[in-house]
Order: sequence, then structure tokens, then C-alpha cells
Amino acid sequence: MKGVERRGVPMFLKLYRRLSRISSRALLFTLPVLFCATWFLMWRFEGPVPIVSPGVYWWYFIVTAATVGYGDFTPVTLGGRIVGATIMLGGIGILAGLLGKIAESVIRFSKWRESGMLPLDAKDHIVVFGYRKGETEEVFRELLADIDVRKTHVVLCSSSEKTNPLLRHKEFKTVEFVHGDLSSEDVMKRACVGSAAKVVVHGHSDDQTFAVGVAANAEMQKSAHMVAYFHDPHRASLLQKVNPHIKCQSSLSVPLLVLETQEPGSTEIVRQILSHLDGDTAFRCDIPKDVTSVSYMDMFVFLKRKYNAVLIGTAESHDRSAKVKLNSEAEPMISGGMSIFYVAPSRLKNINWFEAIQV
Repeated sequence: MKGVERRGVPMFLKLYRRLSRISSRALLFTLPVLFCATWFLMWRFEGPVPIVSPGVYWWYFIVTAATVGYGDFTPVTLGGRIVGATIMLGGIGILAGLLGKIAESVIRFSKWRESGMLPLDAKDHIVVFGYRKGETEEVFRELLADIDVRKTHVVLCSSSEKTNPLLRHKEFKTVEFVHGDLSSEDVMKRACVGSAAKVVVHGHSDDQTFAVGVAANAEMQKSAHMVAYFHDPHRASLLQKVNPHIKCQSSLSVPLLVLETQEPGSTEIVRQILSHLDGDTAFRCDIPKDVTSVSYMDMFVFLKRKYNAVLIGTAESHDRSAKVKLNSEAEPMISGGMSIFYVAPSRLKNINWFEAIQV
């Protein structure tokens, strides 16, 4: 018996290997051929009986091929039983082959997705270029702390990581991943940069950030917003010459160091305003163009009384490069087409602008 078992295992493996070499198309073609051939032979052996009727045979074929065998319809002749056995053996082989192909496809799809090789299908999403261990996790932690961001796709693009590095953290399980040369057209297309709402570029070096910024700018829609991080302010100015709407950020460590030295505790206020994770946060809101004028002080009072939000500044228009004025005088008017900046526990929804006018 042991000898038979030892010989049986290699034979099964050989059969499996042969089945795995058969293409999915060949297996799908073989199934209807087996169905039609056995139907004809069953009719020849059994004659005009219920089992060969069009409304019954398909059921008999399926339960026999799947080796379920309910026994509600059975052949009575020797030839019919041989046909039934043929369906059983052939069906097992074909179904096993098809299930194997499906399993391989699922595994392959999962691996491609984990390795960032699959094209995404996303719109109005956020794309982050570049991975720096620790720093990038903090970027996504801040992004996903915003409730609105959780409702959209968030994508990480990296050339250094072959698999999604954020999968190690359960809190980032919704983040999609794209791998490849960050400035290549292929990565831009797979990450759907052309339909993205926001792009963040945080490369390994200023050279990479600049190259990715230029490439992404060529793919982005005009309404999209890009933020790029540079160590060298000169490189930042070069990217802004390509597109003045691109917002380039440099390290804030020196200004914060001086601020904390002169005004102890002030950096804690700045940290809370910048972060979605702790305390109130700064937000922007574009005022609809059909809203009539209201004074800065009236808008300040309205936001505080109605939403417990503090107005801190305004922008002259909805344009991303519009000049921002912080802590305006009480009298200047705020009107439709402008943007306001405020500090609040969360982003305000469905602001009643008509009520603001009546303050």
C-alpha cells in the first residue's frame, strides 16, 4: 500500500501539472463540447426519456459533473451509465482546471495589487509621491484624520518600495499603492493623476521632487492642487516658475525655533492648528459667488456664534494663488467669490450664508 501511495502522489502531481498547462479558453471550449457529445450519446443509448429532454439534461450534466448526484434522474442502460461516468470524470477534470485558473488569477491579482502594478480607477482623489519611513506614515495619519479624506481614494506612489509599506499598519489599509519610476508616464496613468483633486510630492531628494512635480503638473487637471516639499528654497522657486499655482513648502523648524524662544507655548498653538489629530484645525471655505457682501466683523461673529469657529483670514478669490490676508480689520467687506480661513473642531458643512448676511 505504501508503494501505491508513493506512486499515486507523483501521478496526481503530473495530472495537475498537465491540467494547469491547459489554457482557460481550451477548458471553456471543452465544456460545451463534452455537453453536446454526451447529450447525443445519452439520447442514442437511453432513447426519448425525460433525462435527455432539453429542460432536464443540463441539470443532470451539472450535478453529475460536480459529483453531487442527487439521483432524481439516472440512466438505466449500460451505455447511458458509461456516458454518465464520462461526464463525471471529464467534468471533474474541467471544473478542477477552471477553478485552478480562477484561483491563480485571484492570487496573481492580489500580488499585483500589493506590489503596486495594477492601474487604479479613481477620481477626485489624493496622490502622494515618495516614501520616507516614519515621515510618510505621519503624512497619511494626518490626511486620514480628516473625515472627508476617508471618503475618497488616497494613493501612495513609491519607487523605492516594491510592496505597499503602509500595509504594516491597520490604520492605512484603505491606502492604494503604485510602484514605479515616479516621474514616468506609466506611474502617472496608473495613479490616475489626470483626474486627481490633490497631489503631494515628498521625494527622497529635491531633484526627485522637482522632476515628479514637473511630470505631475503636465498630467494634472487645472483645478487640481499640488503641494511639494523642498529642502532648498531655490529648487522650490524653480518649480513655481513652471506653475505659480504649485505650493512649495520648506522646513518650518527654524521659524518655529525662534517663535518658541520669543513666545513660549506658541508652537503648541501652531501644532494644533496644523494637525487634524489634536485640537482645532485650520480650514478653508470658498464663498459662493451669489452671496452679497458682509463685513469681516459680522462674519467673525456669525461663525463663532453659529458654529463655534474662529475666522482668521481671507483670500481675494477662489484661485489657489490668491493673496491671503490674516486677521483683517473689522470693516473690510467679505463677498461672494472670496475664500475664508477659520479654525474649528471640524470642517463646516452647509453654511447658511444668507443667515450670515442678516447678522
